[in-house]
Amino acid sequence: MKMKLKRLYKIYIRLIVFVEQVQPYVAQMTVWGIFVNIIGSQIVINCLKRIENDEYFLLILLFYALIVELSIIIFLTYVMSKFNLYLNSIRLNLQRTTCLAMKTDDIYFKFHMTNYYERIVSRKQWGLRIGPITVLTRLVFLKLMIFYVRFTVLSSKLFKN
Repeated sequence: MKMKLKRLYKIYIRLIVFVEQVQPYVAQMTVWGIFVNIIGSQIVINCLKRIENDEYFLLILLFYALIVELSIIIFLTYVMSKFNLYLNSIRLNLQRTTCLAMKTDDIYFKFHMTNYYERIVSRKQWGLRIGPITVLTRLVFLKLMIFYVRFTVLSSKLFKN
């Protein structure tokens, strides 16, 4: 049982180290992707306002582009939330293995496993924190979507000609 628990912790630590190495690049690409989508949707909305009524093909094409841009944002947040759900499940597995470690008689092994657990997992205000990675909750994604809608509405009111 001790060997199995140590092996599980090594797997979790490798996964956490991998996520720590990949996370800066993924976060930067995500922010740039959302930024480009917001600017692109603003351009499409501005073009939709300037189109005359007799250009149906262009109107349909721009509405299609707007729907694709918004679906990309929704898909991106969905993928991020699924990834966060997976990282949250790691925390539950770590808790379970710590509980299993506490059932053994070896005090050194108990101390060793709780030190692993204490260094890896902690709680943070905006969600679960694994190492230096803060995993966002669904509430934060909802706030981001509300901010995007507000930005779209306000920019369309400000740049109305």
